[in-house]
Amino acid sequence: MRLAITCVYGIAMGLLTLAVRAQDAMPVLALSFDDGAGNTARDSSGNGFDGKLDGPIWVAGAHGGALEFDGVDDFVTVADEPELLLLEGGTLMAWAFIKTDAGHADWPRVMIKANSTGGGHGYDLLLDRGAGYSLRFCVGGACASHFVMETDAWHHVAVAFDGETITVFVDGAQVAEAAQPGPAIDTTGKS
Repeated sequence: MRLAITCVYGIAMGLLTLAVRAQDAMPVLALSFDDGAGNTARDSSGNGFDGKLDGPIWVAGAHGGALEFDGVDDFVTVADEPELLLLEGGTLMAWAFIKTDAGHADWPRVMIKANSTGGGHGYDLLLDRGAGYSLRFCVGGACASHFVMETDAWHHVAVAFDGETITVFVDGAQVAEAAQPGPAIDTTGKS
């Protein structure tokens, strides 16, 4: 079964710097979404983990280019790579514009590392539409933060986790911290 990092939501996504492992000084994946055309989002980390677009459209973002997702079935997929597991922790960051007029799911994802079927999440940064678009980060079967996001505006969201603590930031300010009760789930080869 192919594994993927998938971005699916009713928002526009700007710079996505994803997957800085705890043991690395540099990102293992950096998608700027500045490509502007085509079906590929180029990885500028130097690792060549390019993303394949399925549905989103190229638009202007908060800082350069962005992708706009319909919130239903648009996504960007990055193939499974061992560097993206983040089993010992890491940092995830993204610029996101949350659109309330999109007909998206109750749990739109900003990013997720899971099986292509969506089961056995390693980590998951999502919004809870039913709770006023509250930002949540889940890893190892536990979730942290229920910070309600302002909609129809650009925000920088970041999450750092180290196997013991999950810390969530919005626009540079810490908005939540919680215990991480277990390690990230190893999603390698699971169906």
